[in-house]
Amino acid sequence: MTSALQYAGTLDELKRKGRLVLRGAHRPILLVYDGDCVYALDNRCPHMGFPLHRGSVEDGILTCHWHHARFDLASGCTFDLWADDVPTCAVEIRGGEIWVQPEFGHADPGAYSRQRLEAGMAHNLGLVIAKSVQGQLTAGMPARDIVRQAALFGARNLEGWSTGMTILTALGNLMDSLPPEQIYLGLLHGARKVAADCEGAPAARQRAPLVSRPQASALKRWLRRWSSVRHPDAAQRTLLTGIEAGLRPALLADLLFAAETDRVFADNGHSLDFINKAFECLDLIGWEHARVVLPSVVGQMVAARGAEEATEWRQPRDLVALC
Repeated sequence: MTSALQYAGTLDELKRKGRLVLRGAHRPILLVYDGDCVYALDNRCPHMGFPLHRGSVEDGILTCHWHHARFDLASGCTFDLWADDVPTCAVEIRGGEIWVQPEFGHADPGAYSRQRLEAGMAHNLGLVIAKSVQGQLTAGMPARDIVRQAALFGARNLEGWSTGMTILTALGNLMDSLPPEQIYLGLLHGARKVAADCEGAPAARQRAPLVSRPQASALKRWLRRWSSVRHPDAAQRTLLTGIEAGLRPALLADLLFAAETDRVFADNGHSLDFINKAFECLDLIGWEHARVVLPSVVGQMVAARGAEEATEWRQPRDLVALC
């Protein structure tokens, strides 16, 4: 924000009326006098745009009368997370005159929108997610950076790979070929699905790699062993050891796909698809995040049921024997 303060009226007038609405650079500004202080806020409720000057003020709290969202007058912060925060602007009193900053904004809009996306996903707030994705794009942040933030949130806040992570990755693969309005919709849909999957679910509890550095061939044997006996902790530590040792993506793929394909058509192919999507995700966001992302597929891989365990694959003909 670079605009100078503009004259908004006299302090006596505001004291007499309690609130004033004036024209801002982009949106109306609401001035409120409460508790011997003057506050300047966006007059539009951040939830759905209801004019806040029609609301009520009590004990430093501004209440919107449409959906009863409540806001701290001093900061604009909401007490009802689904409503989002009200933007505020600077205000000064000069010899009985009120002067305000006519623009709303932040010193670093991209960083602010990034922080809001994290908060929106943490509480699964669709409105906050939508506004923060748009805010990052408007600030010039690359779509791939938003995919990275959403993917890392999902990997850290859910024990396992999710449908949302698959959708986010699939849409991320299309970012370079979509028009701007569809890029926004794709990012929003992917981030919202990841947030919904994480809501109320236990966060990932990542294990530590082994201190030793076995050969890739040994790690491959071990991962197949731990998968066959359904030992997720051992399998994850084995995989993390390979990542920590700096194994190339091709070798990490060999480890995981060897263990996954020991079972025939495991989980109807979902286990293999999740691993494949995890690799695609890392191609998008960077392989430096392998330690966060790849362990998310281990639990489902280890727990997957193979077709050889299903009666319909054994009778009347043993189809597994044909594989």
